[in-house]
Amino acid sequence: MTKQVMFVMMFVFAVAMLQPISGAENNTIEQSAALCINESHAIMNEMIADGFSVTRINDSLKNTESFFSSQTILKEKKKKYDFSVILPYCAEISAIRESALESRDELNALMRFYNNSVVPGMDVTEIDKIIREIRGEISNERYEQVGPLVDKAYSDIITVKSSYTALNVFYKSTTRNLETFLENNWKVIVSVTAVLLMAFLFYRIKIMRWINERKIEQLKMRKKTLKELIMKTQTEYFQHGTIPEGEYNIKTKKFSEMILDIDRQIPLLQEKAIKLGRKEVFSGKKDEKI
Repeated sequence: MTKQVMFVMMFVFAVAMLQPISGAENNTIEQSAALCINESHAIMNEMIADGFSVTRINDSLKNTESFFSSQTILKEKKKKYDFSVILPYCAEISAIRESALESRDELNALMRFYNNSVVPGMDVTEIDKIIREIRGEISNERYEQVGPLVDKAYSDIITVKSSYTALNVFYKSTTRNLETFLENNWKVIVSVTAVLLMAFLFYRIKIMRWINERKIEQLKMRKKTLKELIMKTQTEYFQHGTIPEGEYNIKTKKFSEMILDIDRQIPLLQEKAIKLGRKEVFSGKKDEKI
């Protein structure tokens, strides 16, 4: 009987010792939850000031405050409560802000590349359509859809510019008075077409190399633009202090990742250029034997 009494007393003592620790832990989580709600309000105000839509953040914040209120009521009624359920909502709000900033920076970099690449006369209808779609996704807070659209826009700009550069002179020389030109020179046109077809078959590898070199140049131009954006961001953060540390870290990280991606693409295109060069040499030797 004495041993049983001692065991019960030890158990009660242990429970009494553990209760303050559990209470202290709950208080710490409650303070973290309250702090994260305040930070979420600050994030929403910051995004409103930057011109972003905040419907998603506002909805998450309402859920967060609702859960906080319900847990507070449970605490006051001495019932089981858990403020940790609030923290994932705060993490979601922070993630939305990061996605929004990344999407805007990607769009800004794309527009600089667009303005440096597009010249009068280029058909940019599809490219402009993609850019409008990107702006729409940002406006509707569907930031996850922005990255693939930006990549497609870069690809289309490079393709359109390469095609325009190659065909521009020929296009201008053949569109004026086309009907009269065809009537008076159809025999010449047939002969020239035959010569051009033979020239294409003979020089097709050189043409492919030229297109490949243009792609490399466009990637290098894009890389230069991104480096300029990094320098601008560093100036705004270190010299002028016009952007917060979080935005600075997000921008520099994203720009660095984009530069690394370009650095991975350029060697592949350079390797392709080497292979085309070998084919050109082999084709030349074969033609000499013929």
